[in-house]
Amino acid sequence: MRNIYFTLLFAFSISLGFVSCDSDDDVPPKRNSLSGDTNNIFIPKDLFLRYNLDDTTKFYEHGYTVISESRAYRNGYCDTFNLQDSLASFIQVETGVFHDPSTRKRAFYIDFINCIPQESTEEEIKEIMFDPGEYDYVTNNNKTGGIRIRYYDKEGNLWTTSSGPNSGSYSEFLLSAIIESPDGDERFGNYIMFGEFSCRLYRGGQSMTITKGRYKMYIGGL
Repeated sequence: MRNIYFTLLFAFSISLGFVSCDSDDDVPPKRNSLSGDTNNIFIPKDLFLRYNLDDTTKFYEHGYTVISESRAYRNGYCDTFNLQDSLASFIQVETGVFHDPSTRKRAFYIDFINCIPQESTEEEIKEIMFDPGEYDYVTNNNKTGGIRIRYYDKEGNLWTTSSGPNSGSYSEFLLSAIIESPDGDERFGNYIMFGEFSCRLYRGGQSMTITKGRYKMYIGGL
């Protein structure tokens, strides 16, 4: 009888243990300084960049040794308008980057480049710069109206799509969607973009091929 009693008591204790493990209150919070939460409790972020570089798979994840953030700047004027014209357009560059802020090595940049009329509102800039669909890659001879990808290798050498040809099936860029960043994330970028890409990167007379690229990262407005 005593053995039966202890067996029942043990089984009951185990069942309580399973119930306790299912409770969110018993799961310790994971800390992450990039969470944006005032209590510093981990908020999952699935921002990432993944691609095959020649025969090697590269993977970046926001908040784990690298971060995703955005940058924006003007790079002169477009040739379309007379600079004295009130409708003169400037060259806007909106950049999404995955990098370790302490070094440029292995940093990966996606630049959206286009002509923006002066006095455009933020919403108008968004509509011009980030229209979902397929994009061409810009070149050194045609510097607006497309995408430029820049990559710093482990030695800190710069490789870019604009230094050579990028056309055909091996060179595609798709912006699938763009959404507003969650509250508190504006310090990284105003929007989050999703998409896929493939391309060739050039440095001097050398080239590297990127295939099966996918991204979900910050972009816009900073």
